[in-house]
Amino acid sequence: LLNNCAAEDLKFKTIYCVGRRTKKLIEQKIGPVKHSAKNAKLLAEHLVEFLVGTKVSYFCSDIRMDDLPTILTKNNITVNCLHPGFVKTSFGKNNTGVIGLIIKFLMTLFAIKVEEGAETIIHLATSDNVKNISGEYFYQSKINKPSNFAENNKSADDLWDLSLKILKNNNLTL
Repeated sequence: LLNNCAAEDLKFKTIYCVGRRTKKLIEQKIGPVKHSAKNAKLLAEHLVEFLVGTKVSYFCSDIRMDDLPTILTKNNITVNCLHPGFVKTSFGKNNTGVIGLIIKFLMTLFAIKVEEGAETIIHLATSDNVKNISGEYFYQSKINKPSNFAENNKSADDLWDLSLKILKNNNLTL
């Protein structure tokens, strides 16, 4: 999406995100970020304070998708999560050897075009059919059930704690 669409075509009026790296990437490719936070819960708390009754789109992984929708939906802010699918991007291009060959092979056989990956994003941002739907997970422009792993809050918390521990052990921060 960031590499194949012009910023003016995306028509984001206000952008919010989680993480300073995400913020930097968005500002390089799309436009200014109004507010960023270290994690989804902090971003949700900020949005609740400033966006009552507003619709919000955000990008996330499957894990931790519950924080933003739960907090924002309780405060009448429409929010949904999506998965674009297995999109043919430059993901894994830096891998060499067998891993690189496997990734390239899988992308050649199974990955969809970037334009196809953007369809659900565009659908959620523009369709009147979803304007009153909140707290759902979308795949291929339809409400879908996330994996059991994605819905397991304990696993999400454990992964988050482990990630923070790894960062701390390597003198890194979010």
